Amino acid sequence: MPRSNLHIYQSPLTHESRILKITKSVADAGVFDKVVVAGTWQESLPCSESLDGTRTIRRIKTLVHGQSRLTFWKILRTVEWMIRAYREAIQMRPDCVNCHSLIVLPLGVAIKKRLGCRLVYDTHELETETSVTTGFRRRIAKWLERTLISTADHVVVVGDEIGNWYRKAYPGTKVSVVRNVPMAQRGPVFRGSAIRKRFGIRDEEMIFLYQGLIDDGRGIDLLCRVFARLPSNKHVVFMGYGSLVSQVEEAAARHSNIHYHPAVAPGQVSLYTGEADVGLSLIENVSLSYYYSVPNKLFEYINCSVPVIVSDFPEMARIVDEHQVGWKTDLSEESVQHLIEGISRELLTERMPSVRACRGRFVWENEVPNLLAIYGELFPEEATRLCEEAKDVA
Repeated sequence: MPRSNLHIYQSPLTHESRILKITKSVADAGVFDKVVVAGTWQESLPCSESLDGTRTIRRIKTLVHGQSRLTFWKILRTVEWMIRAYREAIQMRPDCVNCHSLIVLPLGVAIKKRLGCRLVYDTHELETETSVTTGFRRRIAKWLERTLISTADHVVVVGDEIGNWYRKAYPGTKVSVVRNVPMAQRGPVFRGSAIRKRFGIRDEEMIFLYQGLIDDGRGIDLLCRVFARLPSNKHVVFMGYGSLVSQVEEAAARHSNIHYHPAVAPGQVSLYTGEADVGLSLIENVSLSYYYSVPNKLFEYINCSVPVIVSDFPEMARIVDEHQVGWKTDLSEESVQHLIEGISRELLTERMPSVRACRGRFVWENEVPNLLAIYGELFPEEATRLCEEAKDVA
């Protein structure tokens, strides 16, 4: 019996690797014959983009696109976009709708009530406890989630701590953890030299790599200040994009051991990550969502056999402690500087066996059984077959 699946996320869908991994896995397992990912239109991007024989990205245009960024116009754009997305959903008649943020959950609930389809609330973070959700906005968000979450047939989260928070906040809600981890790499880790050549870093000098969004709350300013005081044989490379790129570039202009590298295509990230001696994931405690976070970059480092320095927060610290893949620290400048100063080639050599042993543990293929189990519950007639599919993937 043919089934279709609609995923909703209010973005142009250019960097949403988690959504792409989820949709590919359910399509490969034969859960759905048609999968559509609905997002927002952006100039230079096609309205419709076929990913393969099953999956399609649909970017929905709005009449007020490109108008002022004032709050009134942003709200108007969002409302119009939701109305248009709702109309397209009714025409599509999906058997399951996946909402990938709180802001689109009301849309998913409306579609479910109209069509009687399944509804999955796939949270990418702790939705009501982010750094931008404060004051009146937080009260509205909490009311909205508390009112609507019971309508969802299943809630999917990215980490154990966030999962525990949702179970406690909303007793009786079905919550499953599907980590946002990279696909498994085949073959040996690629150890290139592109970063060293680009910035003139000698082989005996050490590279500390930060990859991902270069924005507030991610230790960017802290790292710039720390490396400005460190010896010149220890280099930090920021690779990514975001609002603090100019700040990094200014620091790089003043200090020979601080560097900025533009973001690279997702498929190329591991080629650069493998060059690093140490990976950096110093998330700041600016919100409960960040405190409970377990960033994808952490797993990227591990899967490239690169030891990591992480914030001493529950999820990240537990992974580092249990598997001995790096070091945890508080976020004072003195602590971070002292830790990095003490990392030597000898210490890296001691840590590498446990890092290499952990490679392949945190990969998407190991999350697929958890994902397919959710759809086995949503569509019981498929449970046995999906269980077998999960065994084959794992």
